[in-house]
Amino acid sequence: MNLPIKQHIVPQTYLRQFKTTSPKKQEKIWVCQKESKHIREQRIAKTPVINDFYTFIDEENAGEKHYDAELLFGKDIEPLFRKSVEPLENNNMLSDYQKREFSIFVSSQKLRTVSMKEKISTEIEQAFKYGVSGEWFDSNALSIFKQEFLEGDKYITYEEFIEKSEGNFEEVSTEVNKNCFILFIPWKLIDFANEIASQNWSYLVAPKNNYFLTSDNPVILEREINDPYFPIQGGVFPLTPKLALNINSNEEKFKKIGGKHMRKINEQIIFHSDRFVYSHDEEFLKRIIRKVTS
Repeated sequence: MNLPIKQHIVPQTYLRQFKTTSPKKQEKIWVCQKESKHIREQRIAKTPVINDFYTFIDEENAGEKHYDAELLFGKDIEPLFRKSVEPLENNNMLSDYQKREFSIFVSSQKLRTVSMKEKISTEIEQAFKYGVSGEWFDSNALSIFKQEFLEGDKYITYEEFIEKSEGNFEEVSTEVNKNCFILFIPWKLIDFANEIASQNWSYLVAPKNNYFLTSDNPVILEREINDPYFPIQGGVFPLTPKLALNINSNEEKFKKIGGKHMRKINEQIIFHSDRFVYSHDEEFLKRIIRKVTS
């Protein structure tokens, strides 16, 4: 049995929407390494991949690995993408049921990235130390995790921990197990999917000779956009080079947007990427990267 050790932060079924146009290169995409700005053509199967990123490692059972999260993404959630985008490509709005279904994919994509893992792990640590809720992690969710408190090499109760710490939580060493993030994803996935499904969605159509980029962190929420001159209300999720989902829009419709709007959206896509920016077109990618980073 082939185990899903090499795990995609962004699913291949999504990146294929941005594949290069040459028939001989159907499974390749143009990639810009964010830090170095190096641009190369790469097989979609090879990017962005991290070994065991969603693997649950049972340390109490000889480090046995469980791939439930990766299998959930691959078998149950990722097929929702093409199913949802096809009507949009034919200029058909999604029904309420289709929105609820597609919101599960959008939610999973938001939660499964490198930057979200870092953010959620930090929020879990803050919740353990101070009992505070973060943007994504509600302190009430601590009940889904096993908590252990040590004084030296001796286990103590939570009440003993509070008494001995005397409020000096800054000095308390906290170790958040990698598994916490993996356990949290399914716990949060449906909750966040319900939130975005209840919002208005518009669909942004790129103008002629202009395209949406995408990245390894492609779902951008309105609250994450710090540009006061950003011209679009709501968040953005590129679906194809010519179409993007506008989450939490002020209305539900297809919107043809202009070149200035496109430039601002692509700026945010580059800014919010973790390591990689993607496009189907080498020259377009080079031009946008040059404009945004110069």
